[in-house]
Amino acid sequence: MSDSELSMTERVDDRAARPEASVDPAAVVALRNISKRYPGVLALSEVDFTLYPGTVHAISGENGAGKSTLSKVLSGLIQPDGGRIYVDSQPVTIATPSDARRLGISAVPQELSLVPDLSVAENIGVISLPSRGGFVSRRALREQAEPVLHSLGLTIDPLSRLADHSPGVQQLVMIGRSLVHKARVIILDEPTAALTEPEVEHLFAVVENERATGTAFVLVSHRFQDLTRLADTVTVLRDGRHVTTSPMAELSHDEMVRAMVGRTVERFVHDAQAVPADTAEAESKPSVPRLSVRSLSSAGKFDDISFEVNSGEIVGLGGLLGAGRTEVARAVFGVDNFSSGAVFIDGKKTRITNPRKAIRSGMMMVPEERKSQALVLDMSIRQNLTSSGTRLISRGGWLRPRKERDISVELIRELGIKATGPEVLVGTLSGGNQQKVVIGRCFLDDFSIYIFDEPTRGVDINAKFQIYRLINSLAKKGAGVLLISSELPELLAVADRILVMREGRLVAEMPADTATEEQILSSAMV
Repeated sequence: MSDSELSMTERVDDRAARPEASVDPAAVVALRNISKRYPGVLALSEVDFTLYPGTVHAISGENGAGKSTLSKVLSGLIQPDGGRIYVDSQPVTIATPSDARRLGISAVPQELSLVPDLSVAENIGVISLPSRGGFVSRRALREQAEPVLHSLGLTIDPLSRLADHSPGVQQLVMIGRSLVHKARVIILDEPTAALTEPEVEHLFAVVENERATGTAFVLVSHRFQDLTRLADTVTVLRDGRHVTTSPMAELSHDEMVRAMVGRTVERFVHDAQAVPADTAEAESKPSVPRLSVRSLSSAGKFDDISFEVNSGEIVGLGGLLGAGRTEVARAVFGVDNFSSGAVFIDGKKTRITNPRKAIRSGMMMVPEERKSQALVLDMSIRQNLTSSGTRLISRGGWLRPRKERDISVELIRELGIKATGPEVLVGTLSGGNQQKVVIGRCFLDDFSIYIFDEPTRGVDINAKFQIYRLINSLAKKGAGVLLISSELPELLAVADRILVMREGRLVAEMPADTATEEQILSSAMV
């Protein structure tokens, strides 16, 4: 895609009064001139989108580009301010998700709307539970769910509790709910974000099978490997505007990133662990690890975990979901208790019983679940950014509002958070921008140790590189960094060393510069 092609597309889409394009009768869904405005934000501006039966059409773009807004318009969760929606070339109104389902449109959101304590079958049929005499029939539930589970390649008991199954199975159950209602269009929002590599492969196989029957998929994803594996066509949005629609096979990684951000983005290049300038002095004074974990155990979660993180080093922690990675991090940071073992910070044994003590001891953590564990959604960006940095924004016990605002404005600028100002509520931001707010706290003070648990989940390609550079800058200043990630390319790109966990134990350690994805996955699964 050439410069002239990109600029031509943008000039066309920027016209104030664009005539409505025709609708191809072969399309199952077409959106024309869709616009949506929120206070202070133009989320969508006259966007067109066309979906054909038996295809996967991806929507991509930076965080805040309008991807989720467009998919919510199609699924009936929000109403556009302008434009039209066509199904089978006929204009329709989709005012609610029920309207969308009646038209054969179903959504599988990133944050799954499941009831863990109900059975698999109940979650599949929750919208219209089969009943007899006013009571839900377990036999009818099983009969409804079994063919759906078979089509999904799942050999699980339909009446088993959903919470007892992996995130990958739960993702497929959401898709199964769509199949029960004979959905012709299924919207997948970041479907692989919480899945292991084997679960991703299973999901891809299910999508391929359903596509062969004529089902159309809308794929919202930041993972380039997902797009190249599944998508026939990709539409790129930027700042709520259509940039390009192209066959996926014709876009390289760099072209895709450039279309998303409007410029060439420099790829992240990891700086290996810094070597002290005075090597002789460094050798005469052996450095003490920033973080040392010795024989840490917690019944039923992990056992006999020992590792070190040195100054200036990024240590990756890999493994399948459920291997115990997050549980170890939460215990080290004082969120959860551990039954035996010890934690040392800069050589000093430290008993951390809560996150506040961890922060006072020089440790900061970015947790896996930002919404439930890291943010207060009805508070402003400013309040969320500075909540753990009271030392910087107060003097003599008194808050310094101007200092707090100045720090917030600077962090918003440095992190590229898309918002009109520091008083914007965090809950109104896209997921990737919310993640940047959480990471922004790491720069309020010079901590000795940083723990990042899935720091780039749900974050676009450009923002990922920004976060990688931020993490690398912390290590270059002498901090020790523990990075937990399910993305193997991420571990290989960012870490100096990689540790692998399996079933609550550390089973492998390898230098990142010689490790391969196959080695990591093999250690995690054997």
